[in-house]
Amino acid sequence: MKEQELIQRYEQGERNFSGLNLAGADLRGAILIGINLSKANLTGENLSRAFLTKTQLNQP
Repeated sequence: MKEQELIQRYEQGERNFSGLNLAGADLRGAILIGINLSKANLTGENLSRAFLTKTQLNQP
């Protein structure tokens, strides 16, 4: 999924993005409060200065 699509879906109220392939995504400075990114592929993703309060990032 491209970062623009993720942000658009987040802005529409979706919060569950678990298991997605977000490798290499550039989400610098994004505001993603309460998003679920558990089991997502975050390899090489840029989350610098992103606001991730209450974000789920666990990988069981």
